[in-house]
Amino acid sequence: DVYKRQGKTHYEPQKIDILTIVKDQIKIQKKQALRKNIKIVIEATTDIKVMADKNMIATVIRNLLSNAIKYSHEKGIIVIELNKVDSFFSFSIEDSGIGIPEKYRDSLFDITKITTQRGTLQEKGSGLGLILSKHFIEIHNGTLSIESIHNKGTIASFTLPI
Repeated sequence: DVYKRQGKTHYEPQKIDILTIVKDQIKIQKKQALRKNIKIVIEATTDIKVMADKNMIATVIRNLLSNAIKYSHEKGIIVIELNKVDSFFSFSIEDSGIGIPEKYRDSLFDITKITTQRGTLQEKGSGLGLILSKHFIEIHNGTLSIESIHNKGTIASFTLPI
């Protein structure tokens, strides 16, 4: 596993505020979003603290936001939703970008079939962001899923137990 080989598998859960992490990640990636005039909207129904590893969750959010920006069209809108559903925290990020071609959908999380698709400004990706993100969410006993319609957009979401 890529992360363990780098000697960084430090799972240190603490009470974290995901909204703050989301806002920090948006600030970090503001330049990329501005290059395409992308508007990022946060819809948070409640301020939920979750027991989680801050670095891992920040990495997941960074990867998902980076993908949303990369595959969005100019003047696109990205909507990030934070909710509490039963005993779970739910995060979703939706874009109306180029979506994922059907031929890639089944292999998004398969390390043996790394697929990369160029962004709308020809940005490159490693193909590892989603694989790593899924791994980090599973360490937290959560689930990560991707729904996408080619040329319509993508919704990436994850849940974490509260």
